[in-house]
Amino acid sequence: MAPRLGGVKAAGRVREKAAVVEDAQMEPVEQFKQRRAPKQQAPIVVAKAPPKSAQASLASMGDTDDDSNVDLPLVDQKYLSDKKFADLAIGAATKRALAEVLKYERCSLVQAASIPVCLGPDDVIAKAKTGTGKTLAFMIPALEKVLRNPAPRGKVSVLVLSPTRELARQIQTEAHKLLTFQPQLHSMVVYGGVDVKKNIRAIKARMPDILVATPGRCWDLLTQTHDPSVNSLLDSTRVLVLDEADNLLDMGFRPQITKILNRLPPPAQRQTYLFSATFPTDVKSLANVALKREHKHVDAVGEDVATHSHVEASSLVVPPAQLQVQLLGLLAAHMAEDPEYKIIVFLPTANLTAFFADLFTAAGVQGVMAIHSRKSQAQRDKASAQFRAGSRMVLFSSDVSARGVDYPNVSYVVQCGAPSNREQYIHRAGRTGRAGRAGQGTLLLSDFERPFLNKLQDLPITPVEPFPAGPIDAPPPAVPAALARDPAGVLARATASVDYQSRAKAYQSFLGYYKSHEVIKLRSEAVVATANAYAAQVLACASPPGLLAKTVGKMGLKGVAGVNIVREGEQFIEPGSRGGGGGGGGYNGANSGNGNGGGRYGGQAQGQGRAGGGQREGGGWGGQQQQRKEYGSGGGNGGNGGGWGQGEQGQRQRPQSDEGWNRGGADGGRKRFRDEEGDGHQSNGRRTGGGRPAESEGGSWERHGTQPHHQVPEPGPRGPGPAPAGRPPRAFVRGAGKRP
Repeated sequence: MAPRLGGVKAAGRVREKAAVVEDAQMEPVEQFKQRRAPKQQAPIVVAKAPPKSAQASLASMGDTDDDSNVDLPLVDQKYLSDKKFADLAIGAATKRALAEVLKYERCSLVQAASIPVCLGPDDVIAKAKTGTGKTLAFMIPALEKVLRNPAPRGKVSVLVLSPTRELARQIQTEAHKLLTFQPQLHSMVVYGGVDVKKNIRAIKARMPDILVATPGRCWDLLTQTHDPSVNSLLDSTRVLVLDEADNLLDMGFRPQITKILNRLPPPAQRQTYLFSATFPTDVKSLANVALKREHKHVDAVGEDVATHSHVEASSLVVPPAQLQVQLLGLLAAHMAEDPEYKIIVFLPTANLTAFFADLFTAAGVQGVMAIHSRKSQAQRDKASAQFRAGSRMVLFSSDVSARGVDYPNVSYVVQCGAPSNREQYIHRAGRTGRAGRAGQGTLLLSDFERPFLNKLQDLPITPVEPFPAGPIDAPPPAVPAALARDPAGVLARATASVDYQSRAKAYQSFLGYYKSHEVIKLRSEAVVATANAYAAQVLACASPPGLLAKTVGKMGLKGVAGVNIVREGEQFIEPGSRGGGGGGGGYNGANSGNGNGGGRYGGQAQGQGRAGGGQREGGGWGGQQQQRKEYGSGGGNGGNGGGWGQGEQGQRQRPQSDEGWNRGGADGGRKRFRDEEGDGHQSNGRRTGGGRPAESEGGSWERHGTQPHHQVPEPGPRGPGPAPAGRPPRAFVRGAGKRP
């Protein structure tokens, strides 16, 4: 039985029907530098996809790494055609690889429609959805072009530009397998996150015939070496492939693509394949620059082909304060419903992804992992491989996994927060319901994101009611008992335990994302107010995290009320977490001394010294930032013979005793985010708890209280100990005082 919150079952979902994505509203992008006269509208020659076969069998459509041993995902019957690879006008070695290595018999619809056209001399624009076999749709004809007309020795024949590292690796996997029986040819993949010098060495060792690259790393190869064999590797390229062109531009790669195009032979001297699921204005302008004036169009989508016809779709809109509990309820319900669950939770930004993954890990949910652009490539590869091969896992992901990446058997997709546009929603939802299997998807929105649903009105997405407050009945094994008993309480404590820097970065990315959201259009004041409420209700921030003035300026929020501008180094310091240490008690007095010091941001701290033993306790890091204060006064007055202490960067207070002072608790317990204690003992000159040495063996940090601070007293008799390693005071008088 599915778990329930407060005894109410998880809301139902309905099947989502097919949707054809068109006319995405994109931000305008600067025009490409024209290398030839403006073109007229190209004539359109449409190659229609052949009819499906009712008897067509399933075929493997692998887009995994060549070093991965997991099964390749299958393509649904509805994506298969009657056309067989054996009937195509391609080489025998390619046919053998398709049959024996990839074990494909029939073409998918996009392959059957695209390959014959791409084998001709014309440039091709192909409209193709993710997960329909489009990689081989361009890779097979590109390979045939290499065999028929290779580039000169030491040059790349085929360049494939991919928007993400993960997709680039999957394309390389297909190419590698396709070349199994053609050892004279070599393919290579390059992407960011790997030392570019390593890529350069590999290229010089053996120039690839087929190079798969992300735009940024491709440009690095062309500019970060003076070796002509590398920076001119593209000047004879025969075929250029722009895969997922809409995503290439949406991810901001237009400047790099422009520069790369200028390093390639002109369009008249090469062939270009542009594959894209959608064709907004900027993709059309890219086509006008990258392709020949005369080119052909292939529509492999059609009105009946749906990316998500096997997805049961629902939506849930809640106040931000309920976001965490409702997400937990959705996950727990699906885990109980499908014991072999495999869930992806999409977040709008990399930093929000990191926060939610940290949160659910801290709450004790089992099988949580994360993949986003802030992780190293090695970390992303490891998480991707584990998730691809396993089950009973929850992958928190940014849009790095939204397109082109095939994870088999994903049973549920949750989109927590509004996607950037309708198309992104569809691509994310398409991670489940693949290969003929049923899938489920939920769009979880906060109240202010409700307008996004207007973009999905033509899709049968069922609104569902929130889970009521209360415990989770019959929780799945991945949800610990304590979390099931008190979801709200445990999640609140887990949120507070997440590192403040993670929460502050999540806030900053939230602010930037919704400031420029193309669907949820909020005024600047509303964006800041919404982000501040999100910080309080979701991120457990007592006040809005600080932002640097330059960051605020870049966001276009200068002068907007509610923005908390701080100085460099303070943006990830939690308000109220840095009170100064209190004054230390005097070591030389007959009685113990006490010191109270207000620390930075008004935090209160106390220091205490005990005569004789020389012990003192450093103050904590307390206090709240009620208003901007530079520094509180550190230290305080000791008793008879007591000393003075310094709050961190606080004002030094002169002792009232008649003789002797000692640096007190300023340096004790200086670790952020928690209270600490430091103690010092004059006999060994050591303070534990992170403080600086206050004294050395046989000597003490002293000066006569009757002298002004700017004067240096005459030195006393030399003590046997060495000078301390810490910052010296205004005078170091050795042996001037007696040991307690």
